[in-house]
Amino acid sequence: MLDLDTPGDEIVTDEQSFTLSGSTEPGAEASFWEGGSSWPLRVGPDGSFTARVPIGVDPNRRDAHPRPDWYGEEEVTVRATSGTTNAVRSIRVERTKDAEASAAAWLAKKHPLPFNDAWASPKMVVGEPVYVLGVVDSEDDHPHSETLVLKPDDCANCELEVRVGYQRTKLLHRQIRVYGKAIAPDSKGHLVVQTGFVLLGPPPSPPAATPNCNPNFTLDAHGLPVPKPECLGR
Repeated sequence: MLDLDTPGDEIVTDEQSFTLSGSTEPGAEASFWEGGSSWPLRVGPDGSFTARVPIGVDPNRRDAHPRPDWYGEEEVTVRATSGTTNAVRSIRVERTKDAEASAAAWLAKKHPLPFNDAWASPKMVVGEPVYVLGVVDSEDDHPHSETLVLKPDDCANCELEVRVGYQRTKLLHRQIRVYGKAIAPDSKGHLVVQTGFVLLGPPPSPPAATPNCNPNFTLDAHGLPVPKPECLGR
């Protein structure tokens, strides 16, 4: 058994590390592999584990240390061994210089479900990509991860559980955008989202359309030229 609470199948961040948390069989040995090397994970008596995993490890160092100037994509593999049983999970990791561009690319590639559709049928959408915009109503902090309760903008009476890696910026009462996937519903049968990444605030406004100023005038009822207001000063 190997379950990941955070980050799930992918993580997109501008930081040099991310939170890895999950659980396996009590007494199992666990490790993560990155860049051709492996490092052990400390598994608690209940089988849980948490760690900060560096992104873009420096191959010239014996310890797991990130390269500050490294950006791009890589795969991190988590492995748990209990007796003769092995369990493996892979995580797509992206360190980005432009979070908004990565968010736009994620939306274009994943085509996430509209929130109301996902909320209406949580058991039917497990594993599907979900995008949600809302305000954080409460935070349940842990040493390396946290669970947020989000009030989505699209549903006045909904409360959504969102599982995220530890955030340096406190999110309580702030509007956030959640990019992730639906996982097994909670005990009330409600939708739960495991995040790939979180951005603050509403999506950026699209750029204003460039007015057509060639020509920069129109004709009035008498056929006389009248300057276009949007073209004044251009």
